[in-house]
Amino acid sequence: MTVTETFPAKFREFLTANNISTLAYADSEMLPRYVRVNPRGREVDDDGVSDAEWLASELELDLGQLRRVEWLPTCFGGVFAVDAAAHVTLATKSAFTAALIHGIDAASCAAVAALGPVAADDHVLDLCCAPGAKLCLLADLIEQNANIRTQNPQTRNAANPHKATSPTSIHLSGSVTGVDLSPHRIATCKSLLRKYKVSRFRLFALDGTTFNVHAPSRIGAWSRASGLQHLDNAPISTEKLAVSADQTVETEVKTEDFSIVTAATISTTLIKPFHVTKLLRNDPQIVSPRLLYDKVLVDAECTHDGSISHLIKCNREGWQKFEEYFSDPKKMDALEILQRNLLSNGFRLLKPGGVLVYSTCSFLRRQNEDIIEWFIKNNTPNAILEDIPNASEFPVAKPLSHSTAKMLRFTPTASKTSGLEYAGNEKEEV
Repeated sequence: MTVTETFPAKFREFLTANNISTLAYADSEMLPRYVRVNPRGREVDDDGVSDAEWLASELELDLGQLRRVEWLPTCFGGVFAVDAAAHVTLATKSAFTAALIHGIDAASCAAVAALGPVAADDHVLDLCCAPGAKLCLLADLIEQNANIRTQNPQTRNAANPHKATSPTSIHLSGSVTGVDLSPHRIATCKSLLRKYKVSRFRLFALDGTTFNVHAPSRIGAWSRASGLQHLDNAPISTEKLAVSADQTVETEVKTEDFSIVTAATISTTLIKPFHVTKLLRNDPQIVSPRLLYDKVLVDAECTHDGSISHLIKCNREGWQKFEEYFSDPKKMDALEILQRNLLSNGFRLLKPGGVLVYSTCSFLRRQNEDIIEWFIKNNTPNAILEDIPNASEFPVAKPLSHSTAKMLRFTPTASKTSGLEYAGNEKEEV
């Protein structure tokens, strides 16, 4: 029996009412399992064994049962599609237990690719981050570019040719920040990132629609310009500004009776992270236009109607909860408001010239194209809808007709991935 044959009548009615064909789910049973090799886990042997050969051996497969995902950027490293017929269970493999590999859908990797090149000194915000696989990938890209730039210390920042790029500052200057409302989900994210030895990350169990912690100004012993300005060069002492992993710290900002220009402020109470790595523990959480994020990913809460794993779970555990959700107009209206607010807040935290990607695992126009069109209409000229980099290389379904949202649609049929839609926006300085 195919996945679509197990869809209950109410879900089929829901798809029909939203002009979603069950053909989008064709071949769902034969979707490959996607696996990414942890770049900080596996050491390349002197005998020249390729990632593919090594992975086939670890998963006890013939080499022909897996293939590298060639349409993803080469900087993403080893992302492989494992033949569904192999029936591989990653959790039983020693390479998975040892954190040498992890599962991530290729469509999720593509959402990260839509952000464009991630630089060594980029600060990236993932506003709906759990379970954390995309955060792992983002952190790897930052660290990978830091190591490349460290090997080439004369390299200059393309966006700012005058920016110093010493090995120490480049290696320590980027970070990832993850936010999720659910403490349980953010705990899962924490476990994943710690398992795969990700450094320079912060996690907050907070509401993404109101989150207001700006990008860090201090990472380890390295600091960057915060935008703090005050009259007559009066000194500002931030000696008491410190945060540990286990407590919220009250802070004081001292001046010598001079007024502070409101280009930046320091919060009187630091927001307690759910988890923060050592290098980021002493960030003073300055709120400043100069401390916005270079890139923001908003993988918004949705009905999950495009997520094959979610639909399989419904088949296994029952459809009642799912049906109660999508059949309630009030809940659907509330979901649309949530998606708008997540997108709007993510854009508010994005610096001018930065890139934001909005995505969902729903096929509904209301949760995708309509959200983007509403957002562009209400944020012109600050927001510019961008073409996704290298989108022509991605195996995507045809876009919806009569839509200006430029969204890419990944479907089981067209992409051989789980369902995902996303669009990219750039923030202009006006």
